Amino acid sequence: MAEHSPFIYSDTQYSTKEEQDIAEGCKRLIENSIICWNYLFLSQKITELKSKTDETKMIEIIKNGSIVVWRHINLLGEYDFSEKNIQKKSKFDITKILELNVA
Repeated sequence: MAEHSPFIYSDTQYSTKEEQDIAEGCKRLIENSIICWNYLFLSQKITELKSKTDETKMIEIIKNGSIVVWRHINLLGEYDFSEKNIQKKSKFDITKILELNVA
C-alpha cells in the first residue's frame, strides 16, 4: 500500500482467531471503501473539467500518483450515514463517470 495503514493496532490483543479475522475483515472493508471513494471522487472531478487538455493533465497526475491514500479521512471522527444526511451531500454522476474513456 502507498501509505502505512492507519489501522495497525499493535497493542490490541484478541482472544480468539475469530476476533482477529473479524478485525482484519473490518480493516480491509474500511480501506477498500476509502479507495473506492477516492476513485469516484477523482473520476467525478475529471468529468467536471472543461477542456480535453485539463482532462489529460489530470489523468496523468492520477496515473503518476497513488489512489491508496487516506490522509484526508479523519479515522477518529464520528460519521452520520443517515438517509437525511446523505441526501444533503453531493452525489457522484455515475453515468458520466462510466462514460469516461481513460486508456
